[in-house]
Amino acid sequence: MQPQIHICPQCRTQYDANAQFCSACGGRFTWQTLGQPKNGLYIVLIILGVIILVAARYVLDSKIAPRPVPAPSPAQLAPAISPQPSSGYSAEIVKTRIAPFDTGDGVRQQMILVDWKNTGTLPIGTVNATMTFFDKHGREIEEVKDYTIFLTESQDKTIKPGETYVEADGDGFVIIALPPLYRKAARADMVLTKVGGVPPPI
Repeated sequence: MQPQIHICPQCRTQYDANAQFCSACGGRFTWQTLGQPKNGLYIVLIILGVIILVAARYVLDSKIAPRPVPAPSPAQLAPAISPQPSSGYSAEIVKTRIAPFDTGDGVRQQMILVDWKNTGTLPIGTVNATMTFFDKHGREIEEVKDYTIFLTESQDKTIKPGETYVEADGDGFVIIALPPLYRKAARADMVLTKVGGVPPPI
């Protein structure tokens, strides 16, 4: 059993067990067992340890958390059929063709030709689409949003229900291979964004 001592609560002076008052400051002694740590210190150390563990776990989780997968774009989710079937105007892509094209200055470029079918109940006079081009490795080269791939101002030249429009050579969209890579398109994704009738005169 460890001996007991008196400790002055004011000046922390230690005296033997027979002393009752501090001769230095006059304070009344309390006693504790030598070498016995205070319970309050244990509690503080435990709380600090828990806080450190929680903080470390939070930091580790934030570093190893997987990156969120980006949501697909509306163009990736959109169907190949036009989004206005309830209006009577509807179309779907039949075929896309990538053909070589000479710009006239000796530079060989490419042209995208789009064939589509009128799947609605009304004659079609205008069609828009978002086009995305990829090289042979699947890397995106260019995206053209809401481009007009068909337009006529004459009712006689509209595409009637059930008919298929085949785009003539030279009438498509020119894909420009830009420096420094001059990558050629090997594939084209097409999403119809607008299908309608003959636009009103301006």
